[in-house]
Amino acid sequence: MMSLSTVWLWLAMLQRELLLFAATCLAVGACQERRMDGLWAWLRITGRACTLHLASGFAATPDWPARVDRGAGGQPGAAAVLVPVWSEAPGVAAVIEHCLAAWPNADLRLYVGCHRNDPATLAAVMRCATDPRLRIVVHDRDGPTTKADCLNRLYLALQADEARSGRIVRSVIVHDASKPRDDEYGQPPLPALWA
Repeated sequence: MMSLSTVWLWLAMLQRELLLFAATCLAVGACQERRMDGLWAWLRITGRACTLHLASGFAATPDWPARVDRGAGGQPGAAAVLVPVWSEAPGVAAVIEHCLAAWPNADLRLYVGCHRNDPATLAAVMRCATDPRLRIVVHDRDGPTTKADCLNRLYLALQADEARSGRIVRSVIVHDASKPRDDEYGQPPLPALWA
């Protein structure tokens, strides 16, 4: 049986080893941070890094789409939202309708990727086809495939539309329609911060 003093010596040695390990990890992390800070400083000094700023006086108001920075030729930048779906007939129509209503910009194009062997989801998406900003892309493979595969197909459709129209999309947003909002699980409604 070990004496109490021997146990204390072992615990002191264990404490010292753990502190040495923690100090080493902290030093390595600090060195990595300093290296990134140095790289950022070098890029700023040489002019190869820049910080984008919103126009002065910019405020998120109902008329903000009319005041955003204009792209080449004075045209606002087009945006594409890619939504890969599979077997999501119950909630996909609500997601599409909400997205189109929340972003009334005419330069928005919503690409919804459906699989050819998912008629229920395709029918739910087709019910929303009254908005010209909606582009339904039917995947040439039977589902289910991965979301990445469906996103690749949506991106090909986006590239084809860009080539056909000559208009370049300035932002691409990936939207997941698989989980409808549930206020009772993990997403409690928040009260307004201003009245």
